[in-house]
Formats: sequence, C-alpha cells, structure tokens
Amino acid sequence: MQIPVDSITQVEATHNPISSPALSLDRLLVRYGKYDSVLISPADRAGFLAALLQLNPAIRHD
Repeated sequence: MQIPVDSITQVEATHNPISSPALSLDRLLVRYGKYDSVLISPADRAGFLAALLQLNPAIRHD
C-alpha cells in the first residue's frame, strides 16, 4: 500500500490491538484522505515522523 504524503492529515501514537499490517502494538495511526486510516509500526517512529513532516509540515501529530 502506498499513501501520498500530501494526503496525510494526522499521525498519532496508539496501542490499539485491532488487526492491521503492523506487527507491534506500539503503533502509529496514520490518517489520510477524508476518512481513511492505517496502523503502522515503523522501526524508528521518531525518524519516520520527522521524515513525513519534512515532506508535509501540515501533518498534525502528537
């Protein structure tokens, strides 16, 4: 799955146990488009978020 960075509106930390492609419970909820979201678990959460914000500073994050 590929999500255009300019469509990402928010990234927030979560430990939600619902099924997702993320293997860890230490996840990020990525909201994109109007109503879409996906749970991911990047190895370097801080680095991943920093890279996203460099490409799209309008992303809201916690």
